[in-house]
Parts: sequence; C-alpha cells; structure tokens
Amino acid sequence: YRDLGGTRMTVAVNDAGLQTQKEQRDTLQSFCKEQCDFLLTRSEPNIFQASLPRVFWIIHFGVEAKNLPWYGCRLLCLDSQLREKVGKNMNHEGVSMCFMEKDEEQNAPKLEKMFGIKFESLPFGDIS
Repeated sequence: YRDLGGTRMTVAVNDAGLQTQKEQRDTLQSFCKEQCDFLLTRSEPNIFQASLPRVFWIIHFGVEAKNLPWYGCRLLCLDSQLREKVGKNMNHEGVSMCFMEKDEEQNAPKLEKMFGIKFESLPFGDIS
C-alpha cells in the first residue's frame, strides 16, 4: 500500500504469470468486495466478464494490433451508470486513458473507427 498524507491506498495485482489461479481469484474477489482501491491486471477475458464494483478509471498500457477489440471490452468494466449515462445528477465521468508506444500509434485510428470514439492527445512530449 501507499501512504499519501495519511490516506492508505491499496492495489490488488492480478497476473496469471505470477500467481496461481486461486491467488488470482482471491485478488479479484478482494477488489470486488471493495477491500482494495485499485486493480492492476492484464487483459484477460475473465476480467471482462467479472462484475466489478464501481469502476471510474481505466488506464490502458498499449493495445496489441491483434487484440484491438480488447480495448472495448476493457471499457465494459466502467460503471454501468457511466456507460449508459443514466442519472440526472451525476457529478463524475468515466475516464479511459490509453498510453501507446510510438510503434502502436497506427492502432489509434483503427480504435476510433471501431468504437466511434475520438482520442485526445495529451501534451507529454517524448517521455521515452
């Protein structure tokens, strides 16, 4: 966990390469029970099918050209009220950020067309 001015923030890590199936299941369950603030996971179909608690941020670290539909599947994890834009008095929006390597930039127009979205470039410059 990380202490930010007296605030404890916990991160659940779900990684098939480092954990047994039971450890992965336990990690996901702890996040679903809201025992952890953040879930760090790889793109795996079982994550997309899980009923996650109120997710408002999704940060993507790249999207492989052969798995472009996974980007949309990840967005399905956003809170259902955000996806459906239900609720007149909502004070928040869902955020999806996608960081791509230079050699992945050609995927952005494909994703925009596939999901009817528009990416906005952020002024990070060359941070490599």
